[in-house]
Amino acid sequence: MSLAELRLVDVQLPSTILTSTYFGSGPLQAKFFIPDLLFRDVTLRGFWIATWMHSMSTEERGKVVADIMQLLEKKVIAPHSG
Repeated sequence: MSLAELRLVDVQLPSTILTSTYFGSGPLQAKFFIPDLLFRDVTLRGFWIATWMHSMSTEERGKVVADIMQLLEKKVIAPHSG
């Protein structure tokens, strides 16, 4: 599901939606009804993944990747499918 397809009424409350992008992924575009963000206790956060990854040592990046793989394996998070 892309962020543009996300319906805020389907988000468990309170909630934080985290999105990231990398160079070459193109602009992020989404349409939201602003009151859904304001009055339903939904936070939207984003970050530039290349900047974040380059700020880490090789060891730190390895730990992040291992942590992500565990979260995927436990189905705590799901990969982007769109």
